[in-house]
Amino acid sequence: MKTITVLANQTLFDIALQVYGDIDGVFDLCRDNDIQFFEPVEAGQAIVIREENIINKNIVKYYKRHGICPASGVIPMVSNWILATGGWNDNGKWQDNKFWKD
Repeated sequence: MKTITVLANQTLFDIALQVYGDIDGVFDLCRDNDIQFFEPVEAGQAIVIREENIINKNIVKYYKRHGICPASGVIPMVSNWILATGGWNDNGKWQDNKFWKD
């Protein structure tokens, strides 16, 4: 077993992709770290990984070679903000979200 440190805005799915080469690795992460897949992880948190559980070695090698560390945790916050405040209509113009208005 090996330990990695969670980076800012990383999710368990990001870590699974980075260390196992497939998001299906999230189940191994959950089992080995006694956490649920929907639980947020904190930057700086130590996560146990098992290198023998790599699913797609090509992706893992590519990420290492290019220094790629997925960190998609910020995306849901942006999406939620857009859903709560409005969105772009069919004409490409911003439209306030009528759901939240009286």
